[in-house]
Amino acid sequence: MFWPGLIESKIPAFRDGYHFYYPQAVWLEDCWRAGELFPQWNRYEGLGSSAPGQTSTSLYYPLRAVFWLGFLSLPQRYALFVVAHLLLAAAGMGYAAKHLKIHTASSQLAMVSFALSCPVLFQQYNLIYLCSAAWIGFCLGALIDFVRHPQKFLPSLVVFILSTSMMILSGDPQTAVHTGIVALLFIIGAAFYPAERVRLVSLRIGWLTLATVCVAVLTVMQWLPAWRQSRLSNRLAAPEMVAAEDLLPEHHRLQEQLSKLSLGRMRRYEFSLSPWHLPTAIWPTLGGHFQKENSRWFQAIGSEGRMWIPSIYFGFLPCMFCLWGWFNIRRHRWLAWLALFALVASFGNYSPIWLCRELLLSMGATAWANALPADQSLSIYGFLSAVLPGYDSFRFPAKWTVWFTAATSLFAAVSMDGAQRRLAAARGPIGRVWSWSIAMLSVLLAALGLALLTPWPQTWLTSELGSDPWLGPLAPHAIAQSLCFSAFIVMTMLLLSIRYGATQRRLLVGLTMLEMFLVASCWSNFIAPPDLKSHAQLTTGKTTEDSTTAFVWSNAMRANLASDTTPSLPMMLRQAQLQDTFLIGKLAVMADLRNFASSQSIESAILEKLKLWLASQDGMQPEQPNVDELLAQLGVTHRLVASTTAEPREFFWKPVTGPRPLCELFYELGREPEEPSQTTWNWLSSSELLIEISPAVSHLESTDIANAVRSTAEKRLLIRQWNDGGWQAVALDDGRRQPLSINRAPTAFVEIELTPTSRRVLLTRKLLW
Repeated sequence: MFWPGLIESKIPAFRDGYHFYYPQAVWLEDCWRAGELFPQWNRYEGLGSSAPGQTSTSLYYPLRAVFWLGFLSLPQRYALFVVAHLLLAAAGMGYAAKHLKIHTASSQLAMVSFALSCPVLFQQYNLIYLCSAAWIGFCLGALIDFVRHPQKFLPSLVVFILSTSMMILSGDPQTAVHTGIVALLFIIGAAFYPAERVRLVSLRIGWLTLATVCVAVLTVMQWLPAWRQSRLSNRLAAPEMVAAEDLLPEHHRLQEQLSKLSLGRMRRYEFSLSPWHLPTAIWPTLGGHFQKENSRWFQAIGSEGRMWIPSIYFGFLPCMFCLWGWFNIRRHRWLAWLALFALVASFGNYSPIWLCRELLLSMGATAWANALPADQSLSIYGFLSAVLPGYDSFRFPAKWTVWFTAATSLFAAVSMDGAQRRLAAARGPIGRVWSWSIAMLSVLLAALGLALLTPWPQTWLTSELGSDPWLGPLAPHAIAQSLCFSAFIVMTMLLLSIRYGATQRRLLVGLTMLEMFLVASCWSNFIAPPDLKSHAQLTTGKTTEDSTTAFVWSNAMRANLASDTTPSLPMMLRQAQLQDTFLIGKLAVMADLRNFASSQSIESAILEKLKLWLASQDGMQPEQPNVDELLAQLGVTHRLVASTTAEPREFFWKPVTGPRPLCELFYELGREPEEPSQTTWNWLSSSELLIEISPAVSHLESTDIANAVRSTAEKRLLIRQWNDGGWQAVALDDGRRQPLSINRAPTAFVEIELTPTSRRVLLTRKLLW
């Protein structure tokens, strides 16, 4: 991040870092330059969405002020934000190590191991998870301080409250919940000490209770809107879809098709860490990486699923110290148990039942395998989902890997502090067995990597794995490089560890830092940022706002990097182009394509349902009347069309016939307007929409104008923005503010019942919504 981001003004190229967080930063900067530090509504995403309700915006996170440093370019501020949190993660681990009373060099090992580990560093592609990881060390240090010194009630309480609050404000409540679970484990574990008294147990329970209450109060502006938003998604439930008369007045057939779609509950275990990741704690790139070429061969053994991190690597020397400390260090053994708990929890669906099912299937006992209960039945994550209210709304078991890395980094520092002469891998019979085993396996990996450079293995891998839709075809030579690199790192560090003893602590820390920086280059890839403010122009015609704005739809299910590219175009660049083009499967408002990326993390169930139907029907062909009818009702002006069936395809934006305006009057909802009317609107801010209504009177006599105005009593104002219950409307006629009634049902559009004199309507957001 230092050179590509701060000096060259590039941004992370992989996944959410490119198509999600950076463009979202562009939108937030637009709001900031318009005078809105805390925008309340994002009208550019879907049918509109609550900005505070989307935790990914991190609206109230204090360190978001880094993005207000106007003398730096936005990519430089993005890089500075990442670097600041990596340094903060290291400082937090140093704070935790200080309370363990270990050598300074040992503390530095923990700092380097944690901050540059893959579970932390890889979150440069998911900023909110990097932010929460940066505060884990401070939380862990506060817990250690309080458990060991209960008399330090207030200082440890303040640090714990502030650090946990930062996790929630940064947009990651799940890690904050995990922190609470770890704190509870600390209290339960401390209660079993022989010298523990009832008074201390009560004191610790009171400490945790007070901390929980204070965190909830300090972060109410973040978690309350997010909780309200999640209630309307399939995170907490699968709510009934309200009849879409407002959405599809005349298309009853489409209404019927939408009503048949079922979202179900959100899948919780798709980001589980597979057991095949365990060897990557020693061999960092064993499973391959992702950019600039697809070398992810782990998917061949059916364990990859949806990838969260490519490795659990936290340094070779720290890993060796942990292995040695498990057999030789009794002091602070609880850190090893905490690491084991977090690791098993991160497995998610990969439980003993899953293993039994796989064994039965491999033996052909399909009936017995199907008779087993669900995989999560015997998993720690499944247990937490069953006993903790609301925990099942989270879907990332692999998030526990950050706590695993925190515990292992500290335990490695404790083990290093306890080693006297030689590193664990070179001492005693057990140490020699470990050293020779790791050396032999490393040589085997290097040989396997070199073998992949021959034709036969390449042909086999290509036929077995095929191509990934977004990562492109598998590159055998890239797999070979990944395997050889893992072997080289391990062999080099093994020889150095044998040469230098544990008494050379500072040298070992320096070697670990050099190693971690070298390995980090395998997980960090950068690209020039998209020019969101001068992208390809659309021929929009008359649109919902002005001549430069378009409301578009693109079906990302049709995106395929393997077929939609050319051999001469670098894979990473083409992936970026496709992400720009397909908008990752969203409905989005774009002014010159600039606002495509305010991508949201908590999506309403109604919008999900619409997108599911659109994705199932949209073949990206020019003539699709069913799709165009629905898009027109949504107000969409353009959809993405493939120009040819040849490979690679080219794409263009096709105008949708008759897109409906943002604001529209109806006599009876479900019917077309019986006479034309003039409705104009203006966004005063992100949370304020002013609508002015005037009847079309060109064909009326002056004596009939009053009657035309009175007919407004029978009308409703339809605003094509998502009705999440957080809107309030008032009529501003005759200098008074008269409240207007809004349909409270969770409908796709806001429906306002007008009074006879309603001519100016102000729609605003409620507080904390």
